[in-house]
Amino acid sequence: MSALLSSDRLASGEEADARTMVGYLQLEDVLADQSRRPQLIMELSDPDNSHLLYNHSSEMLISPMILSHVLAQVALRRELRVVLDELFTVGGAEVQFRDPGDYTLPASVDFQLLERTLAKEGEIALGIYRNQPDAKGRRLMLNPPRRDYLDVKPGDRFVILCLTGQVSGFDALNHSRKKF
Repeated sequence: MSALLSSDRLASGEEADARTMVGYLQLEDVLADQSRRPQLIMELSDPDNSHLLYNHSSEMLISPMILSHVLAQVALRRELRVVLDELFTVGGAEVQFRDPGDYTLPASVDFQLLERTLAKEGEIALGIYRNQPDAKGRRLMLNPPRRDYLDVKPGDRFVILCLTGQVSGFDALNHSRKKF
């Protein structure tokens, strides 16, 4: 996977987006003859620029839109701030790619059973990362239908949300509430 990120050190968002898009187009030229291509993620600062590369195969992140949606959610539901603090602070929860062999699972497992198995470990199943891409060239499948069998193959990884070894912000919040 490759990421092309927008720079906030440039004079304007337009210039940053232009540089990101030029970098993306150059990378496309370099990879044109390759049979195995990385998945590309491109960050833009202006949503109006996304149509310029609409037919290309990269994923686009529009940072200001993501940030404004997150802030709107926190404004509407203040309790979400604790969740976001947990996800985006040092020592909080983190997304990890784990070997399916780390878990005791039957040979044929659906996503619902995976969720239950990981929940017993205090972890949250988010999806699966395939060793081999599907017909559309995608490897990552987040939040698959719960009744679908995952058909785990060698080299596949489960995508999970788990706590690091440190005390998390959420645990600290619960601990401080118990004092009162």
